[in-house]
Amino acid sequence: MVSYRGALALRERLDLPASPQRPCDTCAGKPCLTACPAAALTQTGYDVPACHTFLDSDAGANCLTTGCAVRRACPISQRYARVAEQSAYHMRLFHQ
Repeated sequence: MVSYRGALALRERLDLPASPQRPCDTCAGKPCLTACPAAALTQTGYDVPACHTFLDSDAGANCLTTGCAVRRACPISQRYARVAEQSAYHMRLFHQ
């Protein structure tokens, strides 16, 4: 899978479609909330410093090489799984 990012500047005004429902709102199991080995994700938010601290430890090596455990646990993300090398690349950029 390839992801492209970009922006277009148009002179015309476009009506945007309504935002779709967030899949997290209807996810029954919410496996993401228990998947994080650093307990950095909760129903109230994401503790980024806790995540970075975990990634600095020996225990964080798995997330750095195979991708975020929360992302891998998400049933929606599993449909669009990245290859391990791509996940490692994104984790390296996140954890600089």
